[in-house]
Amino acid sequence: MLNTSSTLKGIYTSKKYHNCIGNRQTAVTTTTKQEHYKMSIYDTVTARILADMKTAQSAGTNWVTGFSVPKNATTQAHYRGINHILLRAGHWATYKQWVSIGAQVKKGEKGTHGIYYARKENAEKQVSMIPCPFVVFSADQVDGYEIPALNEHERSIVPEVLINATGAKIEESLTDRAYYSPSMDYINMPSLAQFPSSDDYYSVLLHELSHWTGHKTRNNRDQSQEKEKYAFEELVAELGSAFLMAHLGLSMPETPRPDHAGYLASWIKALGNDNKFIIQASSQAQKACDYILMSLEQAQKVA
Repeated sequence: MLNTSSTLKGIYTSKKYHNCIGNRQTAVTTTTKQEHYKMSIYDTVTARILADMKTAQSAGTNWVTGFSVPKNATTQAHYRGINHILLRAGHWATYKQWVSIGAQVKKGEKGTHGIYYARKENAEKQVSMIPCPFVVFSADQVDGYEIPALNEHERSIVPEVLINATGAKIEESLTDRAYYSPSMDYINMPSLAQFPSSDDYYSVLLHELSHWTGHKTRNNRDQSQEKEKYAFEELVAELGSAFLMAHLGLSMPETPRPDHAGYLASWIKALGNDNKFIIQASSQAQKACDYILMSLEQAQKVA
C-alpha cells in the first residue's frame, strides 16, 4: 500500500484502421466502427478478468494466483502485460504455430484470446496503435509437444539479489504495516518473521517495490490519494508483484492480505465502469516489472 500520510496515469484513434483477424486485414474507414471494434475487444477482456475477480471475492481467495511466465512455444517470447494475466502460465501458440512445429490442437479445444497492438499510419502520417485480438492454445490442448527443460538463463532469480539491485531504500520495523512513502521515497517493511511464509513476505515487498517505481524520478505515475487514482495505483502494484513473483519462480499467496478485500471491491467497481482500466493498469504494471528487472540486468553488467 501507499503511505496514507504521504502524497501519493492509451488508446489512439484514427480515421482508418485494419481489423486484424488471423492473417486477414479488412479495411474499415468509419470512426464509429473503429471505436465499436476497440470496445468489443476491451469488453471481452474486461469481462474475463471481472469474472475472475468476482469468483475470488466470493471464495475469499487471491485472484492473482497460478502465475508463472507464459511464453510462446515457437518463439519462446514471454507474453506481457494484459496477456500475462489472461494466459498466466505455460506454453502457448496459435493454431498455425502449433502445426508449424509438428503439434496438433486436440479436437474440440477452445482457444484463449489475447491482445496485441498494430501500428498504423494514415495519409497524414498520424500514427495509431490499434488493438487486435489473437487466439492461442496451451500446450495442454495439443498433441505432439513436450515442454523443454529450462536453460540456465531461465532459472529463477534469487529474490534478495533482485531487490538489492534496485537500490531502493527499505527500512524494517516492528510494526505490522508495509508501505511505500512517495514523499520520503522509502519502503517500510515488517520483518520476514512476521509473515506466514517467505512467499507472503516477498509478495508484499514486491508490491511496495512496484509502488516505488512510480516515483517521479522513475516511471512517474500519479500516486495521489484521490480515490480512483489510488485504486488504480494499488492494482498496478498488485499486478507488478504478481509479474515479479512469476519471474522469481515464487507463488502468490492463496489467502489475500487483510486489506485485499477492500481493494478487490474497488477494482471490481472500476472495471465495471471502465473497460480499459485493467488494460491500462497491466501496462503500467509491466513497466514497473521491467524497471525492476532492468535494475538487475544493469547491476550484473557493472559486476
